[in-house]
Amino acid sequence: CSKIAHIYPPGAILLYAELNRIVEQSGLPKPLKIIPPQSDKCKQVFKQLEFLKLSQDDATNIDLNRDDVIYWRCTTGSDQSGDGPGNFLERVAGHANEIAKREVLIENIWPGVSEAINNTTEHAYPTPSLPTSSKKWWLLTSVRKNRFAAAVCDLGVGYRETTPQTIPERFVNSFKAKFSEGINKDALAIHLAMEYGRSRTGQKNRGKGSRDAQAVISKHGEGELVIISHAGSVRYEYKINKNTPKPEITALSTNINATIIWWSLPLTDEGNESD
Repeated sequence: CSKIAHIYPPGAILLYAELNRIVEQSGLPKPLKIIPPQSDKCKQVFKQLEFLKLSQDDATNIDLNRDDVIYWRCTTGSDQSGDGPGNFLERVAGHANEIAKREVLIENIWPGVSEAINNTTEHAYPTPSLPTSSKKWWLLTSVRKNRFAAAVCDLGVGYRETTPQTIPERFVNSFKAKFSEGINKDALAIHLAMEYGRSRTGQKNRGKGSRDAQAVISKHGEGELVIISHAGSVRYEYKINKNTPKPEITALSTNINATIIWWSLPLTDEGNESD
């Protein structure tokens, strides 16, 4: 990893997930070795997110002193029991308060993140034969100054495989009829799930996972939501007092064989000066 010069959080959580899977599935005492980035910032990220601990590589000579690195936290699990995402987010916010001396409210944020994780355990791994340890999620979070960010990753089958089982065929057919044949099928499946969730707002258990993922940002009123699944990506950018944004649909150049949901929200409160 010596040539890495920039780290995009969704990419970081995907790399951590893949490395974690390699370590857990290998019978070797040290199945991989990481050569850290030459970039000081990226090197600190590798230590802060425990990439080097995961690979058992020495990180004693790396000092964590960057304000844009020390707020990031990473965790993983296979369900929502025990020390789940809600408690984890509260610890992240508490750490940010301790360092930044600033009140951070996450009560309206973490339920949607928690729901996205719950959706992962319910739909991302539909094969009954998979052991529980294989049905994992990975969560990367940061509360820094005036911004909250979180990325949830799973290595499951993706939106394209799960939407036919969770959305009525009539809705699927009417939705697909609006698009040309050339549109990326993974991105189309993401967009389909989001639209179905939005159209079923207020109806119990209808499109709940996708609805809550988008509600995290729509209720907040401002910020960015990106959903990446296998070879497709859909991005929403919300602005204050603006209508629901049109999705930016993108086809990836490669299949990541994973699903990532990424939120980035400003936390500027009325009456508080921005940091």
